[in-house]
Amino acid sequence: MKRSERLEKINAINNGFKSLAGANLARIEQECKAAQHQLDQLRIYKDEYADQLKGRMDSGHVTPEEIQDFRYFFASLHKAISQQESVVRHMQKQLEDARQEWLAKDQEVRKIDRIGENMRREEAQAEARREQKRSDEMSMLAHGRLAFSMKH
Repeated sequence: MKRSERLEKINAINNGFKSLAGANLARIEQECKAAQHQLDQLRIYKDEYADQLKGRMDSGHVTPEEIQDFRYFFASLHKAISQQESVVRHMQKQLEDARQEWLAKDQEVRKIDRIGENMRREEAQAEARREQKRSDEMSMLAHGRLAFSMKH
């Protein structure tokens, strides 16, 4: 088996690793988008609830107990937003790591492709030189036989 053929088998394996890295990247990207969407929803909910409270306070129809309940609710909502921001940051880091892994696999595949192309070209040139040498030897033998047969 030629060296270039062995390299092609290695590159097929590397392509498989690249595909796996691509699938992992896509999965993490989806999870990151979902986490960001959840954070956005929490922020929208907080803003809507703050507007409700402001409206009730402006109308003067809010009791001190309701204000206290709003405070507790906002504290828990802020905590949930903070936790979700942490999740989003973590997911973004994972996304960047997965992107870097895929890029590394892609570069490895491309590098081996170039090496394989160079090997195939060198093998083809070596084969062409061998063929030329055989052809030259055959010509010399044929010429030698012809010269020998003309003398005798």
